Amino acid sequence: MTCSGRRVVLVVAALLGAARIEARQFDADAIVQFQRAADGYAFQHRQVQRRLGANPGRGEMTAAMRDARVSAVDGDLFTPPVAFALRARIAAARGSGCAVPITGASNEVPRANQEASATVPVPACIAAVLPRLPEELEYRIAAVALLLVDTHANMVVDVLHGAFAGGATP
Repeated sequence: MTCSGRRVVLVVAALLGAARIEARQFDADAIVQFQRAADGYAFQHRQVQRRLGANPGRGEMTAAMRDARVSAVDGDLFTPPVAFALRARIAAARGSGCAVPITGASNEVPRANQEASATVPVPACIAAVLPRLPEELEYRIAAVALLLVDTHANMVVDVLHGAFAGGATP
């Protein structure tokens, strides 16, 4: 290899290394953004719960959270950078052999503020690659979507469509 050939290889290697560092930083920034939004939701949840009293019923909590989030839409917490980062993490886990459960005959995905029935928890191998959540929230699956669910209200907080592209695996 000539001297100029070695320089090209070194420059390409440096650029690839810089691209990997930039991608990791992008992922880290997106995850921090998501965790802040999830913490913000949990704070709002706790405020609503305090206003309702010691032990509000599920229906009462659901109605109060819907009222508090009347303008909620899919993508509020799963913003485009967050969605990109989470899809990449899920794809990597699935590429390592993590199976995704089949969620039933329906391909319907509930929207933000809808009931989270007919959904299933994410498998541990997927949960392990996703950001930690406040105790009020959990990840669930509906068809090929990742859901963020308020466990006390059994309500969908946000939806990441296409998170499990390629469908479920047995």
